[in-house]
Amino acid sequence: MKETIQLAIGVMLLAMLGCYIYITEFYHYESTEESSKAAIEYLNQLRAQNGLPPVKWNKTLYEFALERLEDMHERGYYSHYDPVTHETLIYRYVEGYVGECILNGVRGTNLLSNGLQSLFGYEEEAIDIWSKSTMHKLILTDKRFTDAAVACKYDMCVLIMTGG
Repeated sequence: MKETIQLAIGVMLLAMLGCYIYITEFYHYESTEESSKAAIEYLNQLRAQNGLPPVKWNKTLYEFALERLEDMHERGYYSHYDPVTHETLIYRYVEGYVGECILNGVRGTNLLSNGLQSLFGYEEEAIDIWSKSTMHKLILTDKRFTDAAVACKYDMCVLIMTGG
């Protein structure tokens, strides 16, 4: 009985340590241009399944997505809107037809639901989560979009899409 309790406590401690390492790993994660490009290729697979043309990865949108992540993190908010002016931030920087998806708690959902990490990157996981949301899927599969980029940092991801 004593050994069973010790084993159970040991397993719980290892699980807690694994969660801590997992969470701190993500908190220090930052997308790269390569991981963003790979995610857009992944998004294009979803678009192809829906009979839509691919979107092109856009470096300017990628840099803006990283700026959005920094702004939310530094100012302590999570929203499409500026917490002071209540202005939709994306229209301040991007012209034309625009869509934005934001997500926080990336990877935590996967860890808690199945105890395993994804077989792909944080960006692709965010796209998977967005594709299961009716409103976000409308953005992902909108045929008017021609350019896109996704970035993840801290525990958040931002996808920005533009078109004519």
